[in-house]
Amino acid sequence: MKQIVKERPYYAISGLTVSEDGLTIKRQYKTTPGYPDYPKKLAIQTDQNGCLYIKADGKKHFVDVLVATCFCHKPDGANAVQHVDGNLANCHKTNLRWIAKDNPDGSRSIGNGFAVKRDGTVLKDGRAVNTIDYIYDPDLGAHRAVDDRYIDEKSKQHPIDETIATAYIPKPTGIKNPKVLHKDHNYKNSNADNLQWVDQYSTEYQEYWKDRQKDIDKRNKELEEEFGGH
Repeated sequence: MKQIVKERPYYAISGLTVSEDGLTIKRQYKTTPGYPDYPKKLAIQTDQNGCLYIKADGKKHFVDVLVATCFCHKPDGANAVQHVDGNLANCHKTNLRWIAKDNPDGSRSIGNGFAVKRDGTVLKDGRAVNTIDYIYDPDLGAHRAVDDRYIDEKSKQHPIDETIATAYIPKPTGIKNPKVLHKDHNYKNSNADNLQWVDQYSTEYQEYWKDRQKDIDKRNKELEEEFGGH
């Protein structure tokens, strides 16, 4: 009996499907209106390091990452794919697993050219990015303090403590409402060694939240003096 090889869509690339063994990657292409799309098997190539890849939309996409994304569980903080048997040409889902891997500069990639360091630094293409600790609230007509954040290329704001914790600290199972606790109760200290995942309704988190709010109120007064309430 012929074994059925599963295929799943890779949603980051329109029309792309990936097989669980990494041997077949196809893409649906549009045809004349009224006619069905046709699938085309993409050529799998090998780079100078022995890694398999395909080209789509003018970019190189590694087969192991495609397969792992479609078929393998990705734990928090994982950013690289490991081949269990060490054979880079073996991209079967059973031979792949997501791991956390640091870059040569000690940072850890989090996607879209961004990376973080344990000390709470956020990098973009190797350079530290500017962060913000306040925003303008149009409803209040005033600037208000927030947890330290960085802004991505789509102008979306990301809390730095959650970003660092996700990259470096495995999130425990069984926590219904996970939140990031700052062990020293300093909400601006986002060093990974100072962070811990806890339940939002735990006593330790509620105590931290009270101290955080006091610091936020203090920062809001500084902003009122700096911007005159505007």
